[in-house]
Amino acid sequence: MKKINDLENLAKKYRRDLFEKLLIIKQGHPGSIFSMIEIVVALYHGGFVNYDSKKNIFFDKVLISKGHATATLYPILRDFGILPKKEWDNWGHKESVLRVFGNNSIPGIDVTSGSLGHCIGVGAGMAISFKRSKQNKKVFVIISEGELYEGSTWEALLLAKHNKLDNLNIIIDINSLIILGKTKDCVNLNPIKDKISGLDINALEVDGHNLSDLISTFEKSKKINDLENLAKKYRRELFEKLLIIKQGHLGSIYSMMETVVTLYHCGFVKFDEKRKKFSDRVLISKGHATAALYPILRDFGLVQEKEWNDWGHKSSLLRVFGNTSIPGIDVTSGSLGHCIGVGAGMAISHKRTQKNKKVFVIISEGELYEGSTWEALLFAKHNKLDNLTVIIDINSLIILGKTSDCLNLDPIKDKITGLGIKALEVDGHNLNDLISTFETSKKLGELNCILAKTIKGKGCSLMENKKHWHYYNQLSKEEIIQVRKELS
Repeated sequence: MKKINDLENLAKKYRRDLFEKLLIIKQGHPGSIFSMIEIVVALYHGGFVNYDSKKNIFFDKVLISKGHATATLYPILRDFGILPKKEWDNWGHKESVLRVFGNNSIPGIDVTSGSLGHCIGVGAGMAISFKRSKQNKKVFVIISEGELYEGSTWEALLLAKHNKLDNLNIIIDINSLIILGKTKDCVNLNPIKDKISGLDINALEVDGHNLSDLISTFEKSKKINDLENLAKKYRRELFEKLLIIKQGHLGSIYSMMETVVTLYHCGFVKFDEKRKKFSDRVLISKGHATAALYPILRDFGLVQEKEWNDWGHKSSLLRVFGNTSIPGIDVTSGSLGHCIGVGAGMAISHKRTQKNKKVFVIISEGELYEGSTWEALLFAKHNKLDNLTVIIDINSLIILGKTSDCLNLDPIKDKITGLGIKALEVDGHNLNDLISTFETSKKLGELNCILAKTIKGKGCSLMENKKHWHYYNQLSKEEIIQVRKELS
């Protein structure tokens, strides 16, 4: 990948090149082209669109839905050698394949566009095809915010979400103008992020002309896709294990899956690669869900592959309830309401021995029924344990039913902040928001609680928000097929 300064100079060069061309042909859409220059420079020259230099082709697809701005790609395709330089030089002087509106007769242009609102649907079709044919290819679709006026755009977004198209990335170029004037004066679309998030689609905001921020955002988007796939993989693996042993607590495991994936795979829990151990502590107070950590610990090399494979077949260290005989499990838990106290003890020890170690404690909201939980929170606050983070998995259910019916805990945030403890609320299944929240928590430099709003049994419709899936239930063959399909 080129350096940021080099990319900025490229963006300037492409603006100059395109300005001179449009000056000759006396037509085109420089405003729309110039608004997305940095986006396509970051995509292509940042290496996010996979390029095969031997075959001189891009593996991934880039669809410019705002077809009047497709010319933005021409100098990029020229520089990669996909578009013959002769075609670029001839454009505006002699016969050339290049047009103001791109079409797929132009090398490197993957769609004929111009009629707005169609390309997310086209891209979704491509992404589905790649997944079904097991091709490791991505699709990027760049649309204008004006295309959010088109019903077909929202239809395609719903289709993409329903089909879990993790190989599809949509970039909305928000320049606040359409041909008629300001979007806020035509039909106000703001806040766009809330509308996209309302479809349960991760929405990342970025300054579209800041190349450093664009690179970081594309990297974050790629990481989030990878983390989402990991969470799905771990849900599948744990389902198959519990299907064999016919016991366990999938509902509680699934509600905290994204939380633990973020903690471990985003580096919030420090890992010593040489010694193959974590420096920080993670205590799962809801011990019946400790198994959520087993595939993670396996992937980090702490739990041996043999132990994982033997679980459910032969003698293995692994158990439904975790204990300290399992590498990477820092506490034997299961009796609820104890781990904030244990974690506070560890945190005090680390501070007194001047060890730069953190302690994370994950509790269920049901543990707020335990007096020992509040006692430990008061103790942690009094001792100013800035190396302790408490994560409350709020899935609104305990074994008896809804917490609102058993003993209403809401508003939990007010109760925590009433103790003088900083409380951060987050969607516990939104990896982007989880990463941001853990980063904020890290910067606070004080004891804090993360309130993760989750769904018991998340990822499996048979289990979601069902109290009887606190524990394992027998499944019919049809139900097993359905679960496997949903977790695929």
